Amino acid sequence: MKVARIIAMVNQKGGVGKTTTAVSMSYALAELHQQRTLLVDIDTQANATSSLGFSPEALETSIYDVLMRQKTLPEVVLQKTERLSVAPANLDLSGLHAKDVNFAEKFLTPDEVAPYDFVIIDCPPSLGALTVMALAGATEVIIPVQAQYLALEGTATLLKTIELIRRKLNRRLKIGGVVCTMYDGRTKLSRSIYEKLLEHFGPLVFQTRITRDVRLEECPAYGLSIFEFAPRSRGATLYRELATEVLNRD
Repeated sequence: MKVARIIAMVNQKGGVGKTTTAVSMSYALAELHQQRTLLVDIDTQANATSSLGFSPEALETSIYDVLMRQKTLPEVVLQKTERLSVAPANLDLSGLHAKDVNFAEKFLTPDEVAPYDFVIIDCPPSLGALTVMALAGATEVIIPVQAQYLALEGTATLLKTIELIRRKLNRRLKIGGVVCTMYDGRTKLSRSIYEKLLEHFGPLVFQTRITRDVRLEECPAYGLSIFEFAPRSRGATLYRELATEVLNRD
């Protein structure tokens, strides 16, 4: 029986393309690779939810209700496409406190993820309770790193957190990959950052580098993935390639 790959998209630094990567990769896996995919939004800003056309303000139930054991996961899941499902977030999530999270319980039970090939968790830009909970239930972590020096500084803390969770809560957790975002091959800085990532993470670094694309910045405002909004854009091409790399790393 095939077991779902549960991928936590994590970086405690904001503005690195984490949500864009989570949304775009989820859509590509579902619609371009025919993988049954669930996108779980546990970011209190609910940007992944709104990026796929669901209004957080209009939701009566969300992933918050699942975490509080008031609803089951299937009761809150929304369908974006035939193969892409979304466990949305709304403003209630911001009221969740560390004391409400039971790290000993599985965030997503085997029965809940059984219908899916991939579960992508869009985590908050922090290493707080919600992110730790996601890491405790994930099989792997993908780390988006912006092609800037300051973005590299936080990776050491993140790696220590991942190792701690691996030892204490989740022995199966591994680093599934590191993706360089907002890359500009014309600049020495971007090339240098990518080389440093290769030095530190080696083959864990994805070959696909996500460059800046105004279409990627525009599509969330329309509640559309990049593949719906601008399927021939550079951003769509790169996230298609990234999803292929992720799929091939099974």
